[in-house]
Amino acid sequence: MKLRPFVLLLTTVTFAAHAGEAADSQWQANPTTLSTLLQDGYRIVSVIGEPHGKAGSVETFYLQRDQSAFKCVEQHAFEPKPRTPTALFGCFELVQPYTK
Repeated sequence: MKLRPFVLLLTTVTFAAHAGEAADSQWQANPTTLSTLLQDGYRIVSVIGEPHGKAGSVETFYLQRDQSAFKCVEQHAFEPKPRTPTALFGCFELVQPYTK
């Protein structure tokens, strides 16, 4: 079964969608890490895990501090041979959507 191209496509599509947030999106990409946010006083308020069968999983962490919020997405994919895990990670800050 050719699972590798599917996993690569899924990974590319997922992060391309997040990286290319529309100008009016309320989530803006941010280079920070989950660890940095926790050290800066943010707390995890929700975690959503979505398994993708044997192909991997996606976890979304929602963090909040006062009136500021972030979501961090961690995607795990497994290469069929030798079954090694790979991970992608990105954080997004909640912002006021841009309107014309």
